[in-house]
Amino acid sequence: MAVNTIRTKRYSRAVLELALESNKTDEWLGDLQRMADMASVSEFAEVMGNPKFSFENKSKLLGSYLKGITPKALTLA
Repeated sequence: MAVNTIRTKRYSRAVLELALESNKTDEWLGDLQRMADMASVSEFAEVMGNPKFSFENKSKLLGSYLKGITPKALTLA
């Protein structure tokens, strides 16, 4: 558990640095909130984890939900 906490802190710090460097903290905050909202929808998680749905369909669903999110933020998804 401690290893995950350390990784989480490092990852969070790196994301914050990216946001500050680009001077787009509000944009990053909005993008991260959208991704967090998406991850909290149980039906979305069920579809993404279900092997009955093709990669293509999952990709389209993910792409439609994350449309408009900055490319750097998308690398986190």
